[in-house]
Amino acid sequence: MLECSRIAVFGGIYSNHLALAAALSDARRRGVDQVFCLGDLGAFGPHPDRVFPILRKGKGLHHVIWGQFVSEPRTK
Repeated sequence: MLECSRIAVFGGIYSNHLALAAALSDARRRGVDQVFCLGDLGAFGPHPDRVFPILRKGKGLHHVIWGQFVSEPRTK
């Protein structure tokens, strides 16, 4: 179980690395303990390749929860 005094929650970045950097910068400025992303990091938008390296630099601060894309179970 996570014990946090302050958290940040966001989602819907859609490959916008500038929006992700701004959200994380704002979270740091506010002194949050943990950052949760509700998903939708890639797929749409100009630079999906620039989003994920930003998350990797988080040093354990970020938690990404699966977004809306969930594949349907295969039926025979």
